[in-house]
Amino acid sequence: MEKALNDLIKISKKYKKQKDLEHLEVEYLSVFYEGKDFGNYLYKHLSPYFVSNGSSMGEKNKVYCFVLESVDDYEKYFVHAKKIKHYSPSENQVFQKAKYIISTDEDFVYDSQNHCIIYTNRDETIIFSNRLHYNQACKRVIRDELIYGLVQSQATPSIMLHSSCAVDNTGKAILICGDKGAGKTTTLVNLLDLGYDLLSNDLTFVKQVDGKIWVKGTPESINIGLGTASKFEQLQDIIPENMRELSDHDLWSTHLKPELNWQSFANKFNVKLISEWTELSTILFPKIGEGLVPECNKIEKIQLKKNLQNSFRGINVGHNIPWSTLIEKRHKEVQSSEISKLLDGLLNKSAYKIRYSGKKNELSSLIYESITKKLS
Repeated sequence: MEKALNDLIKISKKYKKQKDLEHLEVEYLSVFYEGKDFGNYLYKHLSPYFVSNGSSMGEKNKVYCFVLESVDDYEKYFVHAKKIKHYSPSENQVFQKAKYIISTDEDFVYDSQNHCIIYTNRDETIIFSNRLHYNQACKRVIRDELIYGLVQSQATPSIMLHSSCAVDNTGKAILICGDKGAGKTTTLVNLLDLGYDLLSNDLTFVKQVDGKIWVKGTPESINIGLGTASKFEQLQDIIPENMRELSDHDLWSTHLKPELNWQSFANKFNVKLISEWTELSTILFPKIGEGLVPECNKIEKIQLKKNLQNSFRGINVGHNIPWSTLIEKRHKEVQSSEISKLLDGLLNKSAYKIRYSGKKNELSSLIYESITKKLS
């Protein structure tokens, strides 16, 4: 096993010298890769949330992406490695991985689902994948590094919340939290249909600067349930033709959720995609159900803290384990010192539990009568 891993390190050193690598600066990462096509692919899947700044300001983490057609031949060496379930915040999926920890700052991970090996040390991350899976495997690792990097920022660390987010016409953000099936996506789509801009779906970063709470989205595809899609003219075309005559009950019952690119999603409602940090004004916890009488109630701080803790996404929640020992170590250090301060800051925000049947006009009235008028 040790010889095989050492061989991979030797291969990486050889490739660095011999291969004609392309180079892209993305936020605090310097990415080196094979072929110009991957650069275009990466930009498509990161923009506009993470973009190339064209500079090499400050010290950056290096990521090398190498094609290794024999990558799956190394699977046998990971048979006795530690098995981990890694939650990818950028994909909202759990991946099974095998991990060898060499030291507190160095490890190897084999990912059979994405056909790649990831080697991480204090100075760099090296990804090996075969050509067939190269683009997707490397993109996933890079995007997770960027996401965890936001959380680990030493200047202004952030936390991740399971939430959607829209921006009103004053430029302030409305965070939509709640359990799965509560109505976060339907409420988000309703807000877009009312002219609000899109900031995030499913995962939102939260940080505090000078006493103010700021939020930012991530480059993630949006999965829309057919029941939700059926209620909006802009989303009719994502329903498969052979299912357009189904009853409302059947559409809501199906588990099929067509995927939309974040920019395409915003374009369907003719609204902007907001990728910058935006100041937060209000937090909503929706509950949608047929026949529910529209109602809006302010949430007190004790209950709000419990609700927000349920929405928090961190390493110790579920199977959220980074593939890198070093990332996990840094992430835990930031969590222990920053989570309580950020949650305290969120508790000072206005938060409401809203109940409605899912209709846009009901949501609009609730927001205006119960929230906007009281805040103005």
